[in-house]
Parts: sequence; C-alpha cells; structure tokens
Amino acid sequence: MADSEGAGRRVHVCGNFDIFNYGDVLFPLVARHRLAPAGYEVVPVAPTARRSWPDSLPALSLQDLFAGTPGAGILVGGGHIISDMPVTDFFGISDVKDDPGGTWAQTYFSGLWLGATLQACVTGVPIAWNAPGVMRPFIRSEIRALARAAMDVAERVAVRDAESLRLLGPQAEGLACVSPDTVLDISALWPRESLAEDFAGLVSRAGFDPGQRFLAIQVRRLLKKEAFPDIAAQIAAHARASGAVPILVAIGPGLKDDEAARQTAAHLDCPHILLDAPASLREITAVLAFSAAFVGQSLHGCIVASAYDVPALVVAERPARRLAGFLTYRGTPELLFDGWSQAFEALGTLPPRMPVPATMRTELDRHWADIIAMLHQPQDRSAAQLAFLRLYARLGMRGLGPEWSLRPFRPSAYGEREALLMPRSSRPARSAPAE
Repeated sequence: MADSEGAGRRVHVCGNFDIFNYGDVLFPLVARHRLAPAGYEVVPVAPTARRSWPDSLPALSLQDLFAGTPGAGILVGGGHIISDMPVTDFFGISDVKDDPGGTWAQTYFSGLWLGATLQACVTGVPIAWNAPGVMRPFIRSEIRALARAAMDVAERVAVRDAESLRLLGPQAEGLACVSPDTVLDISALWPRESLAEDFAGLVSRAGFDPGQRFLAIQVRRLLKKEAFPDIAAQIAAHARASGAVPILVAIGPGLKDDEAARQTAAHLDCPHILLDAPASLREITAVLAFSAAFVGQSLHGCIVASAYDVPALVVAERPARRLAGFLTYRGTPELLFDGWSQAFEALGTLPPRMPVPATMRTELDRHWADIIAMLHQPQDRSAAQLAFLRLYARLGMRGLGPEWSLRPFRPSAYGEREALLMPRSSRPARSAPAE
C-alpha cells in the first residue's frame, strides 16, 4: 500500500508519551486496542520522539506531525495536558516572556492541544478530545476565546472528570462532556489472566511465592510533617498485621518515583519487593492487577488498580483535583486521604474486590463509538477551522507583531539550511560523507 493510502487510516494521538510516566504512555495502547478493529492505525505524537518503555508505542514528534502526511484524524490526550501555559507566552500576552515564540511554547502542553488543533485546521482532518484533564482555569480572555475556538473545531470534546469540565469555564457550555479516563480500558487490553506470567516471574525472582498476598505501594512526594522513615514504619505495621508483602513500585520514574521508592525501602524492616526500575508497562500493570490493594499517590496507579477491581486508596494533600476527580467519578470520594496512616486504617474496612460502576464502562463504549463515527464520516468543520486560524493569527500578530507570523520566511530561521540560501561563492565547503 502506498504511504498516502496508509495515511488515510492513521489516527494521530497527541500526549506526553515521551516521558517515563506509566499512565501517560498507556493512552496510545488503549486507543490502538479500540481503533484497530475499525481498521485504524494509531500513531502517538509527543513533544519529542523519545521512547520510554520497550512495550510502549514509538511516537512521532510534534514537528514530525506538522511536516508529515495528514492522517484520518487527530485525538487530543488523554493526560493532564489542557493548559493555558505557556500559550500566553507564545502569543506575547502575558507578563512572562522568557521565551516568547520559542520552541518551549510551541512544543509542550500548548502543542499537544492547540498545536494539534492547528494541524487539524490546516489539513482539514477531524479532531476530538480524548478525555484529557484540564490543569486550571483559563485566566486570559484571549486564551478563553482560543479555547472556545478549538472546541468549536473538535467534533467531540470529552474531558475526564467534572472538575475538568468546570475548569473549562462557560465557554465549554454545550460543547464539552465528561467521559472516563480511557486508561480504564487497560483490563480489556491486558486481561488479568494474561499478566499472570509477568507477575509470577517478578515475585519469583525476588524470592516470593506468587500465591502470597501482596500490596502495591507507590510513593511520589512527602506530605507535610512526614518523612520516609514514617511512611516505611506505617507500611511495615500494616504488612505485619495483614500478612501482605509490600511491593514498592515506581509508576513514574520520570517524576522521581524511583528515588522515593528507594528511600522508603531503605527504612522498611519487613519482607518487601523494591521495583524501582520496572522493565515494562506490563510488569507495572501486573503488580497493580494482582495486588490485594493499591495505596499510593498516582492517579493512573489508582485507575489501573480500579480497572482490575482492586481496592485503590490515594494519599495526597487536598484539593488534589486530578485524584479527587476520578474517585468522585467512580463513586468513592472517601478513598482520598490526607495521610498514610488514615489510608492504612481504612484499608482494613474495604471489601476484597471493588469494581468500577458499570456506567463508566458504558460511557467509554459510547466515547469510542463517537470517535469511530467521526473517523468514518467527518463533519464539515471548515467554518470553525477558518475562525480558529484567523483568531490564532490575530492573537500572535497583535501580541508579538507581524514578525511573529513572518518568522518562518526569514533565512536565519532555517538554522543549518541557511547556507543553501547564500550566494554560491559564499557557501562553506562540504566535506565528503563518512563511509
């Protein structure tokens, strides 16, 4: 099949897929599981093309997306990526101008949703929000208008919890809806029984029997007035009382979970497993699926455990909007705790299995059905696309002047290609290519 023909079945999924954070890297895998039966190939797009775990999907960079052949559609998210920073710097309308119009502003969070929308408008492909999270309200009226224009372009605007919907503000009224974080589909992608060998291999190498009782623990940051020895003492006390073996798992090594796991383990005076350098996404998933419970600070540790009906308790300083958003959605807001001692105390009162509400699975089915319908028969969004492009250009030129839009046409903007624009007599000599 020619590349152009294959591109017509590709769906570009934009998110933070180039970092060592377990939850973010799962989104393309789940999307592929849902879209492959409909005949679509998922291509992740991240700020860079760096790959994290060996069983993650290789990603294109945002630059590759803009330079490549358009696909069948674009999905924004999931992940905690809808933010007004550093968008304001890019348009020159904030007080912080450390890098106005620079690569940071163009390729990080703003690139993952506004950049994706820009690409959809330029190429005319459909775009949808794949239940990302919203970081904070849009402070600037200009960015609120741009967000509204981006939502007008999208055929489906789904965010992952009611708090994200609230943070979008009034401009989202009638356009946005709430749909579960798509990582909840992980138990369909990798059924529990398919992970049995991964889990058995991990615990056996550590000298334990797979039939023992295990507890998944994830530490990311210290809460006020807490230290690693305090956390370790509480873990050990629960382990001795329950007979469970703690597995300290670094769900987000890129967020220093590995350092926190090692520091906690250094003070742990009970049998335990330290998984500070997980070999794969499946290995982390197996730990969460086969543990008796999850106690930690990771949103996607909580979501994945819940997907396998494992009780999941979260420790965080409030308001902890991301964590509270999912727990409230699944009907267990009481499982957010201010400290580790409260979480371990509550753990003994929970049932052994805690399935998520069936309505969440139904809503996920509806979400993916709408996305597939969009890909099969895109709506005409040309008017909304033109409006977005006009606003995008107007904000940029008003904030940073006409040079903002003319920058790509300056010879110096081409970097190493500048030599090609010089008079032939002025060009540096080329060396022969290495063999």
